[in-house]
Amino acid sequence: MGLTLKTILCAGTARLISEHLTSFPTS
Repeated sequence: MGLTLKTILCAGTARLISEHLTSFPTS
């Protein structure tokens, strides 16, 4: 159970980071 929760948390964090990175102009 703990492992699944950790995986979901990591996936959610990665999604948030990627969304923030794509929302900002890289140039």
